[in-house]
Amino acid sequence: MNKLIQQFKLIIISILIFGCGSSSSSNSTTQDSSQLDKQAKYKIVFQIQWDTDSFSTNFPSNRHFSGLIGGTHNKETTIWANGSLASAGIEEMAETGAKTILLQELEAIQLQGNLESIISEGGISSSTENVTIEISASSDFSMLTLVSMVAPSPDWFVGIQGIQLIENNNWIEEKVINLVVYDAGTDEGTTFSSTNIDNATKENISILSSSRSDTDFENGIHFNSGIYIGTFTITKINE
Repeated sequence: MNKLIQQFKLIIISILIFGCGSSSSSNSTTQDSSQLDKQAKYKIVFQIQWDTDSFSTNFPSNRHFSGLIGGTHNKETTIWANGSLASAGIEEMAETGAKTILLQELEAIQLQGNLESIISEGGISSSTENVTIEISASSDFSMLTLVSMVAPSPDWFVGIQGIQLIENNNWIEEKVINLVVYDAGTDEGTTFSSTNIDNATKENISILSSSRSDTDFENGIHFNSGIYIGTFTITKINE
């Protein structure tokens, strides 16, 4: 009788041990599947609506946008900001479309450990209306900054600063951003084709508003129709 009781106890103990092991394995699988992916890829379409019909006042004959430049970074750095002075790199980009100084600034931020990937891509020529690029981002550097010169112009540009690609612990699937026009505050020109008039006392970056005889822009968009000069459409590439 005692022998039967001992065998019964061994069976019960075995069931409990294997049952607990199975439950633990199941929880681990669920936890792993709910974790945020460390990497994500995105397609960004830069689409413009800048033409003589939409923005007729002093519309330039050779309208274009300089090559996109920026990067994926963390919250510890700000590459540019509305209401702050433009860096030398932002000034050069906004006035000439050149990237040399801004690339150096981005490389310095990268060395500090606050920027992962530098983005340097093509722009939009006078004969095209969009450009598409692809980027990669990691969960530790999930903020996106991009800029492009509105050209020709004294020092005007479009861009985004610190757009978060992770929301509610998930990579965003798609985000459409309407682009306003910014004044870098480094040149005193008032029309697209103004001669270079360096602003000796630099002003903060601001959203562009001008007199009606100079451009159609007020608060960065068309003063009457409310049309934006362009959009960034950021779409996750699911592989």
